[in-house]
Amino acid sequence: YRAGSIPCKKNAKLLITAGPTREKALAKNIYLKKQQKQLLQHHKERIKKQIPTNASNELKQAAESLNQLTPTIKETKGIFAGLPWFYQYWARDELISLKAHILLGNTTFAKQVIKRHLHNILKDGRLSNRFPPTNLGNADGIGWLFVRIHDLIQELEKTKKLHKEFTHQEIYTLQTKLEQTIRRLLLNHLGEKGLITNKLNETWIDTEIEEDRREGACIEIQALQLNLYLLLQKLSNITHHTTHLATNKLLSDLKNQVQTRFFHNKKLADRIHNDNNDTTQRPNIFLAYYIAPALFTKKEWETIFDTALKELWLPWGGLASISTKHRLFQKYHTGFNNLSYHRGDSWYWVNNITAICLYRCNKKKYKPYIDAIKKASIQEMNTQGFIGHCAEISSAEQRESKGCFAQAWSAATLIELLKEIE
Repeated sequence: YRAGSIPCKKNAKLLITAGPTREKALAKNIYLKKQQKQLLQHHKERIKKQIPTNASNELKQAAESLNQLTPTIKETKGIFAGLPWFYQYWARDELISLKAHILLGNTTFAKQVIKRHLHNILKDGRLSNRFPPTNLGNADGIGWLFVRIHDLIQELEKTKKLHKEFTHQEIYTLQTKLEQTIRRLLLNHLGEKGLITNKLNETWIDTEIEEDRREGACIEIQALQLNLYLLLQKLSNITHHTTHLATNKLLSDLKNQVQTRFFHNKKLADRIHNDNNDTTQRPNIFLAYYIAPALFTKKEWETIFDTALKELWLPWGGLASISTKHRLFQKYHTGFNNLSYHRGDSWYWVNNITAICLYRCNKKKYKPYIDAIKKASIQEMNTQGFIGHCAEISSAEQRESKGCFAQAWSAATLIELLKEIE
């Protein structure tokens, strides 16, 4: 829509001010016009310096951003996915963001969120995509739920508070709930020769363009399933109650399937569908490492990372959401449609998790990548979008603030990254 036009000379600048009265708005305009040269010079110097970073201050800022996205809806406290667009509790986003709350010591809140999701597991073993739910399927939410349960237990064990936060009965309830969930997932979603499968648009990459789709057996879904088996073993050891599932066999079978079917010619496939390997390079391989590093050896992971970074790395300090060599790759965020959303746009939460993975795998070798990602995420938070908040995505070509300007998992994973390397 066109509201009107303002005629002006070429290269003219338009200075707009507002005030409670016409006179005050004009007075402010006159004042700012006088100060404009100084303001522009100050802005240029600020951007040039890119604001010196201080790990403690950046951590506090990211934590404040996350806290502002943690409201109460109908007496239920949770984490908004992002503002202004995603003002609901999306299971995947909320659970990915929950690790930051755990690291910040908000374990009681984390436990409340976990309990809410445990009470809402569906008959097929999954979670609804959001609260309140829609019809869109959610293949990975349930896996992230138990990843965060695993994280919470490990954090409480470190601080020797596990049995203060959880009674023996509560841990046993977690064990029985997990065993029931695994049975339901195996009953309803097992396919592709022993791999867990999903339909279209059920993973975090929930768009399809032409032949680029993600139904079948996706790599991060297999990692999430492997974590279920590992957690069940851990809970069984804590409670001393034997599980009725053959977890050792489930673990070895799944691990063998992933190693033999996904990994070829130094590449880790993104998914398998109808016995065909989709070797399109995406950042999901880093999610797989983050969730279940036991899938491959350290040397194998380095090979996988080296191959992927050649196709995904963006010089400003991020990863493209699809190989930059792919014919559907988009350099710039399209905005009015989803052409670039998962086919070029760089996701800050994925970038931060990638840096965590690189740090854990070989922090010396991958130091330039880790530093670049950390710097880019902090600079975006400090100088772009909603200042002090972390945006959802950026164009691949250059660092920008796009999508939601205040995205929970972008802030949460930045907290994780800063905590990891502090």
